[in-house]
Amino acid sequence: MRAFRSVAGVAVVMLAALTVSGVAVGETIKVSNTSATVIKTSVLDAGHRYRLTVSGTVSDWCTETSCPAGDPATTAQKNVGVDGVWCYAKWRCPTPAPWQQLSVNGKGILDFAGLTPNDKPYSSGHSYSVEFSGVSGPLSLGAVDALAGSSSDNSGYFTVTITDLGPVGAGSEPGVGSDAVKKLQEKLRMLGFYLGPVDRKSSPRLTDAVKAFERSIGLPADGNCDQRCAGALRNMLGTLPAGAEPTSTSAITKLQADLRMLGFYRGPLDGKSDPRLDEAVKTFEYGVGLPADGTCDERCVAAIKKALGLDDPALPPDAAPVSSPTLTQLQADLRKLGFYRGSLDGKSDPRLDEAVKTFEHSVGLPADGKCTERCQLAIVKALTGA
Repeated sequence: MRAFRSVAGVAVVMLAALTVSGVAVGETIKVSNTSATVIKTSVLDAGHRYRLTVSGTVSDWCTETSCPAGDPATTAQKNVGVDGVWCYAKWRCPTPAPWQQLSVNGKGILDFAGLTPNDKPYSSGHSYSVEFSGVSGPLSLGAVDALAGSSSDNSGYFTVTITDLGPVGAGSEPGVGSDAVKKLQEKLRMLGFYLGPVDRKSSPRLTDAVKAFERSIGLPADGNCDQRCAGALRNMLGTLPAGAEPTSTSAITKLQADLRMLGFYRGPLDGKSDPRLDEAVKTFEYGVGLPADGTCDERCVAAIKKALGLDDPALPPDAAPVSSPTLTQLQADLRKLGFYRGSLDGKSDPRLDEAVKTFEHSVGLPADGKCTERCQLAIVKALTGA
């Protein structure tokens, strides 16, 4: 009988003493549900993105020779009832339950990839793929029940393949394209962090956008968008079907992100309307000569696009902006702190350079006008009183 079940968010304890090492990326890997042996892949590159696919079904209730005959929907059968993510045997799981039978690096497959069961619903084809990056060293693969020491009544195996999708983040090669990069570009664009083309290509501009997003949610700003970063994006925007319109929550999140980039909003990107967001909208509306009612109507949205440099009708929808939102935010921040008196146009000029140098000098940093991460952190502290 099944003695151990993976629970979302809880690591699987591996009891296996044996290890098979060095299975190459790209090879087909058989993960047995009757063996307590951990299978290790070859060493992965933390700067690459990978796709792991698991298919096949196993049984946790009978041996290769002792399964009774009968209906698989009501009776334990050899090699059926559980796949890599879901228990689907109706007599045991009346509705599919996310048992996460495939263990990856000591966690259920979904937990390893930073996903929830909603991200990988039950499939009668019993095949699931997850993507991940930021992992160095080998992967350790096994079947949860077998690794937990409950393999005497098990049967079957999973088939696992790992595909190298190429570099991500700052290490990306020009021209490398993928659906994953496209989705990342789209999500960061919806949140106002990425304003470049949606072209499936990694680039320094996309890396900078990832870093800005990571900083905004308190993650290490390495530009790789690991599982925690991807999870935060999902939480903010939800999982939208292809071609679907953003939800009201994601629209509010984008408004928050836009106003944050312009220096008017300092609250969380949580998709919730609150007094801080209302006040930020009113302040922006007042600053551009609109009625300060906090509703951000079409004129307000157009003014935000103009402030971000996205209002040029000659530009295609996915074109890069004509000005830099990062510089616009810097201008707005330094204006609030009393160091800058110029316009919020996203353009670097002597007035902005002098304002940066004056601020850097005031907080004891080298006054070179570059406003590095230490300078940006000092600005945040000055604005928030932290």
